[in-house]
Amino acid sequence: MDHTPKHHSNAGNGENGNGARRARQVRFAAGLSGKLLGLTIVFVMIAEVLIYVPSIANFRNNWLRDRLAVAERHFRRAHELDGSEPDHALHVGLVHERRKELE
Repeated sequence: MDHTPKHHSNAGNGENGNGARRARQVRFAAGLSGKLLGLTIVFVMIAEVLIYVPSIANFRNNWLRDRLAVAERHFRRAHELDGSEPDHALHVGLVHERRKELE
């Protein structure tokens, strides 16, 4: 017979291993490094919003200005091909109205 003392370990059935892992995770989140990681994530997300929202708005504004410029060129070209004088008052009024809407 074997007379060596037998140690009862719960490592084989996974009960103690999972509990220790959860305890480490809770300690990590409550510790200084967890708090620093959380704050870093929050500030990076805020910075992304502060950068991308104006960028998207500027892109849309530039796109609308480009479309207005294209429409103006087509308007002038159509009257050149037609041989008639464009109604400058109507044209200038429409251009100024659209530019005010963009600003």
